[in-house]
Amino acid sequence: EKAAADGFTVEVGEPKSVAQAEDEAPPSGEESRLEDAVPILKMEGDGCNMWMVTLRKTSPSKGFGIAHSNGKAEFVRRRLGQLGEGTISKEVLASSAGPESLMIRRIRDGSLMQEWNHVHRDAGVAPGDFIVEVNGKSTIEEMIAELRGEAVELRIARWNRRFIVTIERSAEHSKLGFTFSQRAPGSKRRTGDLKIKDIRPEGLLERVNRDNMEKGLFHLVVFPGMSIEACNAEEGDAGRLVQVLKTQPRVHMRIRREPDVIEPAEQKGAAMAERAEQPPLASHNASAPEAPEAAEAQPAEEDTEARASKKARKDKFCTTS
Repeated sequence: EKAAADGFTVEVGEPKSVAQAEDEAPPSGEESRLEDAVPILKMEGDGCNMWMVTLRKTSPSKGFGIAHSNGKAEFVRRRLGQLGEGTISKEVLASSAGPESLMIRRIRDGSLMQEWNHVHRDAGVAPGDFIVEVNGKSTIEEMIAELRGEAVELRIARWNRRFIVTIERSAEHSKLGFTFSQRAPGSKRRTGDLKIKDIRPEGLLERVNRDNMEKGLFHLVVFPGMSIEACNAEEGDAGRLVQVLKTQPRVHMRIRREPDVIEPAEQKGAAMAERAEQPPLASHNASAPEAPEAAEAQPAEEDTEARASKKARKDKFCTTS
Protein backbone atom coordinates (compact mmCIF):
# COMPACT_ATOMS: atom_id res chain seq x y z
CA GLU A 1 0.00 0.00 0.00
CA LYS A 2 2.83 2.40 0.82
CA ALA A 3 4.50 1.64 -2.50
CA ALA A 4 1.30 2.46 -4.37
CA ALA A 5 0.93 5.70 -2.42
CA ASP A 6 4.48 6.70 -3.37
CA GLY A 7 3.76 6.16 -7.07
CA PHE A 8 5.48 2.77 -7.39
CA THR A 9 4.14 -0.33 -9.05
CA VAL A 10 4.91 -3.68 -7.44
CA GLU A 11 6.29 -6.72 -9.22
CA VAL A 12 6.97 -10.13 -7.69
CA GLY A 13 9.48 -12.50 -9.26
CA GLU A 14 8.66 -16.15 -9.89
CA PRO A 15 9.34 -18.25 -6.76
CA LYS A 16 12.02 -20.90 -7.07
CA SER A 17 11.34 -24.47 -6.01
CA VAL A 18 13.74 -26.17 -3.61
CA ALA A 19 14.99 -28.36 -6.47
CA GLN A 20 15.66 -25.30 -8.64
CA ALA A 21 17.52 -23.59 -5.82
CA GLU A 22 19.68 -26.67 -5.27
CA ASP A 23 20.47 -26.86 -8.99
CA GLU A 24 21.62 -23.22 -8.88
CA ALA A 25 23.90 -23.65 -5.85
CA PRO A 26 26.95 -21.33 -5.72
CA PRO A 27 29.98 -22.67 -7.58
CA SER A 28 32.00 -22.76 -4.33
CA GLY A 29 30.12 -25.91 -3.34
CA GLU A 30 29.06 -24.47 0.01
CA GLU A 31 25.43 -24.72 0.99
CA SER A 32 23.71 -21.39 0.45
CA ARG A 33 21.98 -20.10 3.55
CA LEU A 34 19.97 -17.52 1.64
CA GLU A 35 16.21 -17.78 1.51
CA ASP A 36 16.36 -18.70 -2.15
CA ALA A 37 12.77 -20.00 -2.40
CA VAL A 38 11.24 -16.63 -1.46
CA PRO A 39 10.14 -14.40 -4.38
CA ILE A 40 11.60 -10.90 -4.40
CA LEU A 41 9.23 -7.94 -4.23
CA LYS A 42 10.18 -5.17 -6.66
CA MET A 43 8.90 -1.61 -6.73
CA GLU A 44 9.09 0.37 -9.96
CA GLY A 45 8.59 4.13 -9.97
CA ASP A 46 9.30 7.05 -12.29
CA GLY A 47 12.73 6.10 -13.58
CA CYS A 48 13.81 4.08 -10.54
CA ASN A 49 13.50 0.47 -9.33
CA MET A 50 13.83 -0.70 -5.71
CA TRP A 51 14.00 -4.07 -3.96
CA MET A 52 15.23 -5.60 -0.72
CA VAL A 53 18.29 -7.82 -0.20
CA THR A 54 18.91 -9.81 3.00
CA LEU A 55 22.41 -11.07 3.88
CA ARG A 56 23.68 -12.81 7.02
CA LYS A 57 27.25 -13.73 7.89
CA THR A 58 27.69 -17.39 8.86
CA SER A 59 31.47 -17.58 8.73
CA PRO A 60 34.24 -15.14 9.72
CA SER A 61 35.91 -15.77 6.37
CA LYS A 62 32.94 -14.67 4.26
CA GLY A 63 31.76 -11.07 4.32
CA PHE A 64 29.08 -9.14 2.48
CA GLY A 65 31.62 -8.33 -0.24
CA ILE A 66 30.29 -4.89 -1.19
CA ALA A 67 32.77 -2.18 -2.19
CA HIS A 68 30.97 1.14 -2.01
CA SER A 69 31.51 4.90 -2.02
CA ASN A 70 29.57 7.93 -0.84
CA GLY A 71 26.67 8.31 -3.29
CA LYS A 72 26.02 11.93 -2.37
CA ALA A 73 29.68 12.86 -2.91
CA GLU A 74 29.62 11.16 -6.32
CA PHE A 75 26.47 13.10 -7.22
CA VAL A 76 27.93 16.44 -6.09
CA ARG A 77 31.20 15.80 -7.94
CA ARG A 78 29.26 15.10 -11.11
CA ARG A 79 27.18 18.23 -10.63
CA LEU A 80 30.39 20.25 -10.25
CA GLY A 81 32.03 18.54 -13.22
CA GLN A 82 34.67 16.97 -10.96
CA LEU A 83 33.77 13.27 -11.03
CA GLY A 84 36.87 11.30 -10.08
CA GLU A 85 38.98 14.47 -9.73
CA GLY A 86 39.43 14.48 -5.97
CA THR A 87 37.71 14.79 -2.62
CA ILE A 88 34.86 17.17 -1.90
CA SER A 89 35.24 19.33 1.21
CA LYS A 90 32.87 18.68 4.11
CA GLU A 91 31.54 22.22 3.81
CA VAL A 92 30.65 21.83 0.11
CA LEU A 93 29.16 18.39 0.69
CA ALA A 94 27.04 19.59 3.63
CA SER A 95 25.67 22.57 1.70
CA SER A 96 24.91 20.63 -1.50
CA ALA A 97 21.83 18.60 -2.37
CA GLY A 98 22.34 14.94 -3.15
CA PRO A 99 21.00 11.46 -2.45
CA GLU A 100 21.75 9.87 0.92
CA SER A 101 23.10 6.66 -0.55
CA LEU A 102 26.06 4.36 -0.97
CA MET A 103 27.08 3.68 -4.58
CA ILE A 104 28.08 0.07 -5.18
CA ARG A 105 31.39 -0.11 -7.06
CA ARG A 106 32.40 -3.76 -6.90
CA ILE A 107 31.13 -7.10 -5.63
CA ARG A 108 33.86 -9.44 -4.38
CA ASP A 109 34.16 -13.00 -5.62
CA GLY A 110 33.01 -15.63 -3.14
CA SER A 111 31.07 -13.10 -1.06
CA LEU A 112 27.54 -13.25 0.33
CA MET A 113 26.40 -10.69 -2.23
CA GLN A 114 27.75 -12.82 -5.05
CA GLU A 115 25.81 -15.79 -3.64
CA TRP A 116 22.66 -13.66 -3.55
CA ASN A 117 23.14 -12.72 -7.20
CA HIS A 118 23.62 -16.35 -8.16
CA VAL A 119 20.37 -17.44 -6.51
CA HIS A 120 18.22 -14.33 -7.16
CA ARG A 121 18.95 -13.75 -10.81
CA ASP A 122 15.86 -11.56 -11.22
CA ALA A 123 16.96 -9.32 -8.32
CA GLY A 124 20.72 -9.27 -8.71
CA VAL A 125 22.79 -6.34 -7.49
CA ALA A 126 25.39 -4.76 -9.79
CA PRO A 127 28.04 -2.03 -9.68
CA GLY A 128 26.29 1.29 -10.22
CA ASP A 129 23.31 0.36 -8.03
CA PHE A 130 22.69 2.32 -4.82
CA ILE A 131 22.13 1.24 -1.23
CA VAL A 132 19.54 3.66 0.17
CA GLU A 133 18.68 1.88 3.42
CA VAL A 134 20.38 -0.63 5.74
CA ASN A 135 18.35 -2.22 8.54
CA GLY A 136 15.94 0.70 8.44
CA LYS A 137 18.74 3.31 8.64
CA SER A 138 18.94 5.81 5.80
CA THR A 139 21.76 8.29 6.45
CA ILE A 140 25.18 7.55 5.01
CA GLU A 141 26.86 7.37 8.42
CA GLU A 142 24.18 5.06 9.84
CA MET A 143 24.26 2.75 6.81
CA ILE A 144 28.05 2.39 6.97
CA ALA A 145 27.81 1.52 10.68
CA GLU A 146 25.12 -1.11 10.04
CA LEU A 147 27.23 -2.73 7.31
CA ARG A 148 29.80 -3.61 9.99
CA GLY A 149 27.28 -5.93 11.64
CA GLU A 150 26.52 -9.62 11.14
CA ALA A 151 23.20 -9.30 9.26
CA VAL A 152 21.79 -6.64 6.96
CA GLU A 153 18.57 -5.92 5.12
CA LEU A 154 19.43 -3.62 2.22
CA ARG A 155 17.11 -1.49 0.15
CA ILE A 156 18.64 -1.33 -3.31
CA ALA A 157 17.83 1.37 -5.89
CA ARG A 158 18.64 1.18 -9.58
CA TRP A 159 18.25 4.27 -11.76
CA ASN A 160 16.82 3.55 -15.18
CA ARG A 161 19.15 4.28 -18.06
CA ARG A 162 16.45 6.30 -19.88
CA PHE A 163 14.06 8.87 -18.42
CA ILE A 164 11.88 11.78 -19.54
CA VAL A 165 12.51 15.45 -18.78
CA THR A 166 10.15 18.24 -19.84
CA ILE A 167 11.25 21.83 -20.41
CA GLU A 168 8.81 24.64 -21.11
CA ARG A 169 9.60 28.15 -22.30
CA SER A 170 7.89 31.25 -20.93
CA ALA A 171 8.20 34.98 -21.45
CA GLU A 172 10.47 35.22 -18.40
CA HIS A 173 12.49 32.07 -19.11
CA SER A 174 13.19 31.31 -22.75
CA LYS A 175 16.78 30.00 -22.86
CA LEU A 176 17.33 26.27 -22.72
CA GLY A 177 20.69 26.82 -21.04
CA PHE A 178 22.77 23.90 -22.27
CA THR A 179 25.22 23.09 -25.04
CA PHE A 180 25.39 19.84 -26.95
CA SER A 181 27.20 17.99 -29.73
CA GLN A 182 25.82 16.47 -32.89
CA ARG A 183 28.84 15.97 -35.17
CA ALA A 184 31.98 13.86 -35.02
CA PRO A 185 35.24 15.88 -35.00
CA GLY A 186 36.39 16.69 -38.52
CA SER A 187 33.21 15.30 -40.04
CA LYS A 188 29.95 16.76 -41.27
CA ARG A 189 28.09 13.53 -40.53
CA ARG A 190 25.44 13.96 -37.88
CA THR A 191 24.71 11.34 -35.28
CA GLY A 192 21.19 10.26 -34.30
CA ASP A 193 21.17 11.93 -30.87
CA LEU A 194 22.60 14.94 -29.04
CA LYS A 195 25.33 14.67 -26.41
CA ILE A 196 24.92 17.25 -23.62
CA LYS A 197 28.25 19.04 -23.07
CA ASP A 198 27.50 21.78 -20.56
CA ILE A 199 24.55 22.95 -18.41
CA ARG A 200 24.35 26.65 -17.53
CA PRO A 201 23.05 27.81 -14.14
CA GLU A 202 20.58 30.32 -15.60
CA GLY A 203 18.85 28.03 -18.12
CA LEU A 204 15.60 26.07 -18.18
CA LEU A 205 17.28 22.68 -17.86
CA GLU A 206 19.00 23.70 -14.63
CA ARG A 207 15.65 24.97 -13.30
CA VAL A 208 14.17 21.53 -13.97
CA ASN A 209 17.18 19.90 -12.30
CA ARG A 210 16.80 22.02 -9.19
CA ASP A 211 13.07 21.31 -9.03
CA ASN A 212 13.69 17.55 -9.18
CA MET A 213 16.38 17.80 -6.49
CA GLU A 214 14.00 19.67 -4.18
CA LYS A 215 11.53 16.81 -4.64
CA GLY A 216 14.22 14.22 -3.91
CA LEU A 217 14.10 12.90 -7.48
CA PHE A 218 17.85 12.79 -7.92
CA HIS A 219 17.57 10.02 -10.53
CA LEU A 220 15.85 12.54 -12.87
CA VAL A 221 18.69 15.09 -12.75
CA VAL A 222 20.46 15.64 -16.08
CA PHE A 223 24.28 15.81 -16.18
CA PRO A 224 26.76 16.70 -18.91
CA GLY A 225 27.67 13.54 -20.78
CA MET A 226 24.11 12.30 -21.03
CA SER A 227 22.42 12.10 -24.44
CA ILE A 228 19.11 13.36 -25.81
CA GLU A 229 17.56 10.52 -27.83
CA ALA A 230 14.19 12.09 -28.65
CA CYS A 231 12.37 15.41 -28.51
CA ASN A 232 8.58 15.21 -28.61
CA ALA A 233 7.78 12.92 -31.58
CA GLU A 234 11.19 13.26 -33.24
CA GLU A 235 14.02 10.75 -32.76
CA GLY A 236 16.92 9.27 -34.69
CA ASP A 237 17.84 12.50 -36.49
CA ALA A 238 19.98 15.05 -34.66
CA GLY A 239 19.03 17.85 -37.04
CA ARG A 240 15.34 17.40 -36.33
CA LEU A 241 15.99 17.24 -32.61
CA VAL A 242 17.75 20.61 -32.85
CA GLN A 243 14.78 22.13 -34.69
CA VAL A 244 12.36 20.94 -32.02
CA LEU A 245 14.57 22.40 -29.30
CA LYS A 246 14.80 25.72 -31.13
CA THR A 247 11.16 26.14 -32.14
CA GLN A 248 8.85 24.31 -29.72
CA PRO A 249 7.71 26.05 -26.51
CA ARG A 250 7.29 22.72 -24.70
CA VAL A 251 9.71 19.84 -25.24
CA HIS A 252 9.62 16.34 -23.79
CA MET A 253 13.19 15.01 -23.95
CA ARG A 254 14.08 11.36 -23.61
CA ILE A 255 17.45 11.31 -21.84
CA ARG A 256 19.93 8.43 -21.86
CA ARG A 257 22.59 8.16 -19.19
CA GLU A 258 25.81 6.52 -20.34
CA PRO A 259 27.40 3.58 -18.49
CA ASP A 260 30.10 4.55 -15.99
CA VAL A 261 33.41 2.78 -15.46
CA ILE A 262 31.71 0.95 -12.57
CA GLU A 263 29.36 -0.97 -14.87
CA PRO A 264 29.07 -4.77 -14.45
CA ALA A 265 32.02 -6.74 -15.83
CA GLU A 266 29.90 -8.70 -18.29
CA GLN A 267 28.63 -5.43 -19.83
CA LYS A 268 31.85 -3.45 -19.65
CA GLY A 269 33.54 -4.88 -22.74
CA ALA A 270 30.51 -4.32 -24.95
CA ALA A 271 30.01 -0.80 -23.63
CA MET A 272 33.67 0.10 -24.20
CA ALA A 273 33.46 -1.23 -27.76
CA GLU A 274 30.33 0.83 -28.34
CA ARG A 275 32.02 3.99 -27.06
CA ALA A 276 35.10 3.31 -29.21
CA GLU A 277 32.89 3.36 -32.29
CA GLN A 278 31.41 6.74 -31.29
CA PRO A 279 34.21 9.33 -30.94
CA PRO A 280 33.65 12.65 -29.12
CA LEU A 281 31.34 15.02 -30.98
CA ALA A 282 31.52 18.70 -31.82
CA SER A 283 30.03 21.32 -29.50
CA HIS A 284 26.75 23.06 -30.26
CA ASN A 285 24.64 25.61 -28.38
CA ALA A 286 20.97 24.65 -27.96
CA SER A 287 19.75 28.23 -27.95
CA ALA A 288 22.05 29.74 -30.61
CA PRO A 289 23.12 29.10 -34.23
CA GLU A 290 25.39 26.16 -34.90
CA ALA A 291 28.94 26.52 -33.58
CA PRO A 292 31.80 26.60 -36.11
CA GLU A 293 34.04 23.61 -36.68
CA ALA A 294 36.73 25.30 -34.55
CA ALA A 295 34.56 24.64 -31.48
CA GLU A 296 34.90 20.88 -31.79
CA ALA A 297 35.72 18.75 -28.74
CA GLN A 298 39.28 17.64 -27.99
CA PRO A 299 40.65 14.65 -29.92
CA ALA A 300 39.75 11.17 -28.72
CA GLU A 301 43.35 10.45 -27.62
CA GLU A 302 43.24 13.20 -24.99
CA ASP A 303 39.81 12.11 -23.74
CA THR A 304 41.07 8.54 -23.39
CA GLU A 305 44.12 9.65 -21.37
CA ALA A 306 41.93 11.76 -19.09
CA ARG A 307 39.54 8.89 -18.49
CA ALA A 308 42.42 6.56 -17.66
CA SER A 309 43.78 9.07 -15.13
CA LYS A 310 40.37 9.39 -13.45
CA LYS A 311 39.94 5.62 -13.33
CA ALA A 312 43.34 5.20 -11.66
CA ARG A 313 42.28 7.53 -8.84
CA LYS A 314 38.81 6.07 -8.30
CA ASP A 315 39.83 3.46 -5.68
CA LYS A 316 40.64 6.28 -3.24
CA PHE A 317 36.93 6.85 -2.66
CA CYS A 318 35.98 3.16 -2.24
CA THR A 319 35.19 1.23 0.98
CA THR A 320 34.52 -2.51 1.27
CA SER A 321 31.97 -4.00 3.67
